[in-house]
Amino acid sequence: MGLLLGGRKATGAGAKAREEKARRTSKARNSAKRQLDYIGYDAMYKNGIAQVEEGLFSQTVEFSDISYQSARRDAQENIFSVLSSLYNYFNADTSVQLSIANTPIPADVIGSKRFFRHVADVDDGLVDEYNRILNDKLREGVSNLERHRHLTYMVGADDVDAATPKLARIRADVCQTLARIRCDARPVDGEERLRAMDSIVRPKKRFEFSWDKLSQFRGLRTKNLIAPNLMDFAPEGRADCFESDGVFGSVLAIRDFGSMLEDYYLANIIDLPIPLVVTLHIQPIAQSDALAMVKRQLDWMDKEIIDEQMAAVKKGYDYSILPPELRYSKEEAEELLDFLRNKNERLFVYTGLVYTYADSLEELDRQVEQVVSVAQGNSLGIVGLDYRQKHALNSMLPLGRNHVNVSRHLTTGQIAMQMPFASQELNQEGGGYYGQSKQSGNLVICNRKRLASPMGFVCGKPGSGKSFSVKREILNTVLAFP
Repeated sequence: MGLLLGGRKATGAGAKAREEKARRTSKARNSAKRQLDYIGYDAMYKNGIAQVEEGLFSQTVEFSDISYQSARRDAQENIFSVLSSLYNYFNADTSVQLSIANTPIPADVIGSKRFFRHVADVDDGLVDEYNRILNDKLREGVSNLERHRHLTYMVGADDVDAATPKLARIRADVCQTLARIRCDARPVDGEERLRAMDSIVRPKKRFEFSWDKLSQFRGLRTKNLIAPNLMDFAPEGRADCFESDGVFGSVLAIRDFGSMLEDYYLANIIDLPIPLVVTLHIQPIAQSDALAMVKRQLDWMDKEIIDEQMAAVKKGYDYSILPPELRYSKEEAEELLDFLRNKNERLFVYTGLVYTYADSLEELDRQVEQVVSVAQGNSLGIVGLDYRQKHALNSMLPLGRNHVNVSRHLTTGQIAMQMPFASQELNQEGGGYYGQSKQSGNLVICNRKRLASPMGFVCGKPGSGKSFSVKREILNTVLAFP
């Protein structure tokens, strides 16, 4: 199906006044001189609800990875169907943001992580030796990244008390929908949301937030504990990047797609062994507004066709021959109208952003080249956001608010095709060591108590290590659950 281009946001009639007010607030925020005024929210509550702007509240759900790329065809179709129903669930008064973040494991943790603790009746030397072996394996990781997936939704309400039941209803429906594909989802509390924002505005800095600190000093806000000391949006005179506390970052925009969208396009970018954040802003359009917009485009195309035919008759040409671009555009619009009317598709305003950061401008340029190269190999056009890095960085925060005016219209299927699931990493709390991922080199730590069925068997040819595998399983169990 063809892509319908567009850059103007369509909203419901009840949200237009709020949209105009939000536009003024966004303009004032992005022109702020202080970092505290720049960070794109007004208040953060312990339960995870954020007041983004006056009358706008958002909440974030974190969901786990699932095996998609290696799943059978019918399982992939089921995942695609569930994601389509998830996006169709949101109405025109709700903004949705999907974020996938590759966050580096802190350097002081690599090589010194304590996988198992000293317990009674177990030799301390054995525990220390096993921890040393696993830390050596941890250093071998190609990326040493932790991956987090967040779905943020924003609604309009007069105050936080009115927003709470709305957000709770959406949260329950989202978690229930994702559970249909065995994807664990849970709401993120206020401290975890602040940690996610801190890793974006202050990458590679230690997160030291505590709610107790707010009560010790009068007038202290959550922004004070995550705001960087220095932000420069023109480092060395460049307009395509920024500097935040000594770390250089750049936000890129997904502008073009190929003629056909594939489900591995986004996964190939997410699988890059570099620190990055991929964010998709999705604004649903009311079905009646979407149909009216497509019909207006068809009417305009019919007028253009009539004008072309009349000009061809006057010049003595065959009036049935139309310019290829006009002919293809009408076919795409007619196909889109059919999808909206008969195939349970909806129309969304879509903005795709990719953010990466590094310790130097040279390293940042190499990472940007990696992202652009992988995107071009997958028929994706990614461009820099010159002179718009300030707006773009705010749009990367998991708050549900888009400040970048680079968008296009996509249907439900085209958005659901951009799978947030890449190579699955297993790093479960309280689990045992089972090897290393072939793709990333990261450790595979699995807690079998969390599996649907913790039972299993070991098979292999003679000498392949079956007995050693079972002994390692016994040792994992003894150390984790003495």
